[in-house]
Amino acid sequence: MPLARPDVFVTDPHERAWFLGKAEQMKRMDALLAVSASSAREAVEHLGFDPARAPVIGAAADEQFHPLQVPVADRRRLLGRYGIRRPFVMFTGGDSPQKNIGTLVQAYARLPHEVRRAHQLVLACKIGDPARLRVEREARACGLGDGEYVVTGYVPDAALAAFYNLCRLFVFPSWHEGFGLPVLEAMQCGAPVLAARATSLPEVVGWEDALFDPHDAGALSTLIARGLGDADFAGALRRHGRERAREFSWERTAERAWDAFEALVGPQRKAALPPSRASAAMAAPRTGEPGRDAPATGGSPAAASLLPVLEFGQACGPEGCPCLHDLLGTGWCEVESWGVWSRGRRCTLFLNAPAGGTGPGELWLRLRGFVGLRHPGVRVDFQANGRPAGRALLAWVLGFRTVRIPLGCPDGDGCWRVECTIRHPRSPASLGLGRDERELGIGLARLELRPGRPPASLLAPLASSALRLPGAAGRWAARQPWTEPARSGLRRRARLRAGKPPCSPGIQAGAFSIILCTLDRAQELEETLHALQRLDYSDCEVVVVEGPCRDGTAALLDRWAGRIKRVPCPQASLSIARNLGLAASAGEWTAFLDDDARPEPGWLDELAAAFADPEVGAAGGKVLDPSGLAYQYEYASSDRLGRSTWKLASSCPERNYPGSYWFPYLQGTNCAFRRAVLEEAGGFDEAFAYYLDETEACLRVNDAGWAIRQLDGACVIHHSASSGIRQGSILQDHTAIVASKLYFAGRHGPLRHSAEEIAEENERFIQDHRHGVKLWVEQGLAAPARLEAFERQVQDARARAAAALARPAALWRPCPSGPPPFLRM
Repeated sequence: MPLARPDVFVTDPHERAWFLGKAEQMKRMDALLAVSASSAREAVEHLGFDPARAPVIGAAADEQFHPLQVPVADRRRLLGRYGIRRPFVMFTGGDSPQKNIGTLVQAYARLPHEVRRAHQLVLACKIGDPARLRVEREARACGLGDGEYVVTGYVPDAALAAFYNLCRLFVFPSWHEGFGLPVLEAMQCGAPVLAARATSLPEVVGWEDALFDPHDAGALSTLIARGLGDADFAGALRRHGRERAREFSWERTAERAWDAFEALVGPQRKAALPPSRASAAMAAPRTGEPGRDAPATGGSPAAASLLPVLEFGQACGPEGCPCLHDLLGTGWCEVESWGVWSRGRRCTLFLNAPAGGTGPGELWLRLRGFVGLRHPGVRVDFQANGRPAGRALLAWVLGFRTVRIPLGCPDGDGCWRVECTIRHPRSPASLGLGRDERELGIGLARLELRPGRPPASLLAPLASSALRLPGAAGRWAARQPWTEPARSGLRRRARLRAGKPPCSPGIQAGAFSIILCTLDRAQELEETLHALQRLDYSDCEVVVVEGPCRDGTAALLDRWAGRIKRVPCPQASLSIARNLGLAASAGEWTAFLDDDARPEPGWLDELAAAFADPEVGAAGGKVLDPSGLAYQYEYASSDRLGRSTWKLASSCPERNYPGSYWFPYLQGTNCAFRRAVLEEAGGFDEAFAYYLDETEACLRVNDAGWAIRQLDGACVIHHSASSGIRQGSILQDHTAIVASKLYFAGRHGPLRHSAEEIAEENERFIQDHRHGVKLWVEQGLAAPARLEAFERQVQDARARAAAALARPAALWRPCPSGPPPFLRM
């Protein structure tokens, strides 16, 4: 677009020079994969590409955009949040000049008055202040009143999908697009769609009757009136849109991309690739059936898998078995749906021998290399318990392959440690695949452990020995096949050894204390307090811990005097504030909520139902985004280095027992504890100023033998308001987060990891955040000086973590006289 219309898109000379430099780089490329025929024509016209070198591969919309039945209550809540009160005509796509919002406003203003009175025009996108002012001026000039149009601002994808389903008409007047993804999303949701007859949009829409001249407001107004007033035409638009949307898919796009690669480099060994070329081309592999690509075993006893095939995407293995996530040591990235990439030059796996077995084993891994045209192969060396165990070449032309690793006999603790050394890992950025600078080596999608002789039982979970228990007890625990009754029994024995938690005097049985910690967010706090008044559960008190606020928080809390408990906190430390709130709480259960979170009316009822089980020491529910339709958090688990997997498909009770390496944890904005349990565990470690504080508290509750319940309901809506260290999604100060991560890993990692492994994990964490800051600077979201500030903050964080690790854990101790009397809200 900048080359086609430089007068519109690159008026700044520096931007123009930058774009021209990029264009010169593109001219030297071997091929350009175009998402539309229009884009391909522009590449030929403006870059001088040979048409044969600009194949059209198409694109597709995300699967979350599909027909929905939005419940009436959810519909009212969603539309009310954005000020939509009537049936509406919708646009989304941004405020750049080619989006042509002004023509849409003019066309809508020309509709008959009775049509406008029955509808609203909804601009569902983020619009900057200059563009918003232009829209307001245009609307006033055309005679539109304030209630006749709505500018929503940013809309999350989940709410956007609901908007597509609820709108009476979707109109897209852009006069220049590379593809036109909003049009396809709307059609995929079943919305009646009208689009401009310009560039790529006719290719996507595929029906002349649904197109209009983007520069003719009168013609567009006539077509909108027809779409709103002619039920047959609107129905035809819906049917055509759904049928047309089926012609676009990522599988077809991947097939075309693969064909383009083959045309460029020549046919490759298709037979050696996964069954779906599309999956391989999109780097989202399908692992097939267990053993599908495994080498022949000749019918030996070793062919019987000791561990049923473990694949990523499974919430957990069969009863008594770990999920694949539990076997990962250091050197791995975040787990994805297909599997996980290694990071750096070394990565490790940990496995336990079968109960009663001491013979050799064999590990079968389903692997691929992070390779491409510029980096066609990667070599991996394997070691098992420090002994060489072979090597493998993972080549681009082979895709996935199964690698067999002889493990030999387990060590004295009945374990195998498998270390993979990757020669010359490469980053996506170095291969021209974006800006990701992580060094990726191998991709792991499936694992089988096969014994050297017929197995006695299933593999015990790695987590049962992840935290080394002393002496014979540790060796016994490491070999147990942990079914749920066994986990429950282990929790009970741990609680019996610790004794019954003491209960402070003056505690109100069956009541909740809701603890809110606030700092300079008076408006958000007031809305949360009003939301708490709408809770169905009446036997509760509210404790507000007031940090060193400089806004109107003090005056707000003065107005709520007599209805809430108010506790001052002189430091901006979340853990200290939570401990102060805990000391002032007089309910049997304490529930923690952020000051920008709004609980659903039945929130406490669902938490109380969980605490009816006497084994439950902590419980928490899901967290919704501001739309109320998509989840920010569902189920999560962390390991003892503080690495989290927070997009699990289901809760993970199989990880909930004393000493588990991976353990379940609750989100800080929606977590509740039995007060006596949290009191006995020591409350929150005050070395955590922010980040990982609730995770570490859950770890101690887990190790004390209490069940942690991750509930399917008990939802809160989290608005993620800006704070002193974060503006929107941009962190202003990394000190607290980095210090908390280093402290967590240093406090809990040595029980399972060497000092070198802990240091490597800490550096990975810091490098991830450093990379994020670089991206913010490159995208203009942060000033260049932010990079220097980040390095200073890292040094400060290292000093803080080192000082905290040199002292005993700063745990909370209750006041012997007990809390102030219970104050029902």
